[in-house]
Amino acid sequence: MNYLRLTRGRSIRQFFFDSILGVHDTPHGIALGCALGLFVGISPAYGLHTILVLALAPLLGANIPAALACMWINNPLTFIPISTMAYGIGAFLMGSKAHPIEPLIRQAIHATGGWDGVMSTYWGILSDVIVEMLLGSLVLGLFGAALGYLLMKRGIIYYRRRKYGPGGPAATVQPDQRVGKTS
Repeated sequence: MNYLRLTRGRSIRQFFFDSILGVHDTPHGIALGCALGLFVGISPAYGLHTILVLALAPLLGANIPAALACMWINNPLTFIPISTMAYGIGAFLMGSKAHPIEPLIRQAIHATGGWDGVMSTYWGILSDVIVEMLLGSLVLGLFGAALGYLLMKRGIIYYRRRKYGPGGPAATVQPDQRVGKTS
């Protein structure tokens, strides 16, 4: 996909501000979507993140595009640091000795057999450390979601006030004006 065509000649900064912060939704809905995406993205439920976000966002009144975008905090580049940090936090809180998990994760990434081989190796490794990983992911996810919610909501309000003025049309969006809202 041609990036310049996607952004229609806008800079990355303009694309982010117009496409994410300028979504026609309440600051709360967008921030809640971001928080949900961060929480789910940090969980060790690899392969189920998108399904979880798509199932939970409507139930919580969260913005689905914001949730999907923030869910990608956990991607191939951040997978090892997030998993290692979650496991370390969980092991610390449980009082158990943390074993080096990074080599095991690298083993899963380099598994043979395509995506199925990677996932089966990963789930096999995860079964040995699941309790620590879940506890650490819960703590890390809650912290990330709370911080993401606060920063995103303040950022949206600030952006909209600067762009439209204090009483501008997009400074706030009423809940019944949300995109996808059916009466």
